[in-house]
Amino acid sequence: MSLTSALSEALTRPTASVPVLGIEGLAAIGKTALAVHIAHTVDFPDGRLFLDLAESPDPLSELLHGIGVRDLPASASERAALWRTRTSGRRVLVVLDNARPEDDIRVLLPGAGGPAVLITARRRLYDVPHAHWTKLGGLSVQESVTLLTQVVGQDRVAAFPGETQALASRTAGLPQVIRAIGERLASRPDWTMTEALKRVGRPAPGAPARPPECQAIEKPYESAVAELTPWQRHAFERLSPFPRFSTATASAALDLPAQDTTILLESLVDAHLLEAAGPEAYAYQEPVRLFAESMQQVRNRPIMPEAAEGAIRTPLNGVLEAPYTLSSAGPSGGMADALA
Repeated sequence: MSLTSALSEALTRPTASVPVLGIEGLAAIGKTALAVHIAHTVDFPDGRLFLDLAESPDPLSELLHGIGVRDLPASASERAALWRTRTSGRRVLVVLDNARPEDDIRVLLPGAGGPAVLITARRRLYDVPHAHWTKLGGLSVQESVTLLTQVVGQDRVAAFPGETQALASRTAGLPQVIRAIGERLASRPDWTMTEALKRVGRPAPGAPARPPECQAIEKPYESAVAELTPWQRHAFERLSPFPRFSTATASAALDLPAQDTTILLESLVDAHLLEAAGPEAYAYQEPVRLFAESMQQVRNRPIMPEAAEGAIRTPLNGVLEAPYTLSSAGPSGGMADALA
C-alpha cells in the first residue's frame, strides 16, 4: 500500500474518536503537497478546511469562519467549545499546515464522530494527543533524476548521466529543490549538467555571492538550522567531518558527558538534521553533512581532520570559540533546559 493510500485509509476509517495524522519532514520535502493531494482524494462530504498556521494570527477564529460561524464568542474557551460542538458528527477534514511547537493544536481539534485532522510540521509535535506521525523522506536518486528529466528534458540528461546522478544526489531528494534547480537549468539551455554540478557547491568563504543553485539546495537546511539553539547548532557543525559516528565519538568531540550528548543528538534527529543509524549511532545525509561543514568553514572555526572513530583522545574545549565553548559539566541548568 502506498503512503497516500495508507494515510487516506487511516483518515476515513470509522472511529469514535477524531483521527489525527501528522506528516513531518524538512522544508521543501513535499509535506504540504502530499496533504493537499490526500485532501482532494478522500471523501469528506461536509467539507475540507485548509489552514496555514504559519500565516494565521487567529487560527481558531478562521476555522469557525470556515464552517459558517460569523458571530464569535468573546472568550477563547467559548470559541473552542463552539468549534467542537459545530464539527461534532460532521464529515469534515481539517488540514493544519506548517504547525510549530508553539502552536496550541489541541484547541483546534474538532469534535468527535466524523471529523479528521491532517497536520504537517517540520518536527513531530509530541503534545498533540493520539496523533499518529509519518516521517516523509526524500525521493530516491532515480526518482530525483526522473523529476529533473521532466523539467530539463531527456536530451540534456542523457548526455551527462553520471553528472545528473551526482546532481540528483546533492538535492537529498527534496522535490522543491529539484524543481528549482531544473527550472534554473531550463532557463540556461547552454549549460551542461557538469556546469550545474559545479554551481551547487558553496563557494569559498569570502565569495561575493552564492549561485542560485547552491541557495536552492541550502535553503531547507538554513530554515531548520535557524530554529536550533546555540548548543544544537554547534554540535551540528562540529560533527560534520564524520558521516557516521557513535555517541562516544560525539561525546569526545563535544567534550560533553554521554547523557548530555545523547539528548543533543536526539534533538538533531527530531529536527531531521541527523539520522539514527543504530544503537548509539548517528549519521548525516551527505548533502546535510556538506552543508554543516560549509557552515563551520564560514564561521572560520577549525574543522577536525578526518579520523577513525576512537582516535579522538583529548578534550576540545581549547579550540572552541565563545559562546560555543562547552564545559565538561554541560550548560548551566543542564542540557535538557538548554534545548527547551
